[in-house]
Amino acid sequence: MTRFRPCIDLHAGQVKQIVGGTLTEKDSDLKTNYVSKHSAGYYANLYKDTNCLGAHVIMLGPGNEDAAKEALAAWPGKLQVGGGITDKNAKQWIDAGAEKVCYRPVETLSQKRKEGKLMYGRSLSHLSSSQKASLLLKDCSLYCMRWTTTSPS
Repeated sequence: MTRFRPCIDLHAGQVKQIVGGTLTEKDSDLKTNYVSKHSAGYYANLYKDTNCLGAHVIMLGPGNEDAAKEALAAWPGKLQVGGGITDKNAKQWIDAGAEKVCYRPVETLSQKRKEGKLMYGRSLSHLSSSQKASLLLKDCSLYCMRWTTTSPS
């Protein structure tokens, strides 16, 4: 049986379905299949009303924090959030209502290029035990290039 896993993809504060591989540093490369007229909160309420568990909100680039928080407020404790989650801001997303945060404990790819290495094991000592239990740690042996190509470390 196939299980529906709802997702709210956010780009520039809007709910969008982006064509894979077109999200780059150049805005002119971006292609979308769909841009919704509805807010992230609308979709969170829709998933809440239909009890679609396992939903996640993904922030694709900057300018999505308010929309993500709107979705979390609409269905507190039931949505996972990812995109830009770090050891420094994971607690604020859990406190904002995320069921879990998608967190990759490595430096960004641009940081990797700059330093020529990946850094593992970022400190999470400032989080409580229950907050640590809310983390979804991504595979540390991989890093993503523009979320379309996975490369070994």
